[in-house]
Amino acid sequence: MPVAALPRIRTFPSRIATAVDAAAILACQRAALDTLAAGPYAGTRLREWAAGLTVEDHLPAIARGGMEIVEDDLGAITAFSEFDAADGHIPSLFVHPDFILQGLGSHLLRNIARQAGHHGIPRLTVYASLPAAGFYEKCGFTAEPQRMMHFSGGIGLPYIPMHLHVEGGGFLL
Repeated sequence: MPVAALPRIRTFPSRIATAVDAAAILACQRAALDTLAAGPYAGTRLREWAAGLTVEDHLPAIARGGMEIVEDDLGAITAFSEFDAADGHIPSLFVHPDFILQGLGSHLLRNIARQAGHHGIPRLTVYASLPAAGFYEKCGFTAEPQRMMHFSGGIGLPYIPMHLHVEGGGFLL
C-alpha cells in the first residue's frame, strides 16, 4: 500500500526587489487595486487614488531591501510585499488578480513572519483592505474595528487594522 503524501507548504521563487522592478510592481499593484475598485470598493474613489501612484512611491522600500517579489515562469511579477523591519508594519501585500488563491500571499506572509522573528519583532501590523481581512484572519491575525484612511484630495477608504503576535509562532499558514 502506498504511503499517503503529507500535506506540503507550497513555495514560490521569490527575491528582493530592485529598482528595475519598480514599474512592474506598480503594474501588479494597479491591477489588484482595479479589481478592488470594481468589487468591494465600488463607489469609492479608489481608482482616483490608484491613478496617483507612481514608480517612485516604491523606490524607498526597494532601496532599504524591504520589498519581496514573486515572479511567474516568464519573469512577470505576480505578487509583492513590503515589510518594515523597524516596526513590524506591512505597508503592502498585493497579488495580481490572475494569480489569486494560489498561495502567493501566504508565501510572502510566511517570509515576512520569518524576517520578523530574525529581527526580534514581536508583532506584525497590517492595514487590511476589506476583502483581505479574511485572508489575514486565516493566517492568525486579529482584527480591530474598521477605520477610514484619509488621503490627499479628500479621498477616504475603509480598512481594518490587524495584528499578529509573531512570538510563539502565531502564523497559521
